[in-house]
Amino acid sequence: MNILYKEKEIGYTIIVVVIAGILAILYGLIFVKFNWILIMGALLLLLSLFIFYSLKIIITDEKLIVIFGIGIVKLEFFRDEIVECKEVKTHWYNGWGIHLTGKGLLYNVKGFSAVQIKLKNGKSYLIGTSSPDKICDILIKNKK
Repeated sequence: MNILYKEKEIGYTIIVVVIAGILAILYGLIFVKFNWILIMGALLLLLSLFIFYSLKIIITDEKLIVIFGIGIVKLEFFRDEIVECKEVKTHWYNGWGIHLTGKGLLYNVKGFSAVQIKLKNGKSYLIGTSSPDKICDILIKNKK
């Protein structure tokens, strides 16, 4: 399996916001009152940080692979199932992470540039990237 393209984006805003939330909870635990619910909240935020801090896109000669953070959330598409790829812009209200939008399921960690891929089965996905033109070129124009 040959790797044709590899990109990793770091969601710095996600990292800062989640760490701020964890620090606020720790402050509450230390200076206000110990609470198991707050501890569970901090652990949940820490887990979400590991899951969503980055987005890796790998294109091989056979597949498009999208991996969040440490790899718990992972998508794989066979390239011969992809019928369309186009550059799109997302909006601030679409947020970051995994969200359903009017154009399909969105996977991103930063910015507002994405590729929209459509599959033979009719499903549509948006994948955040800083290089949408490169990804579409490889997925569609260089298809076997």
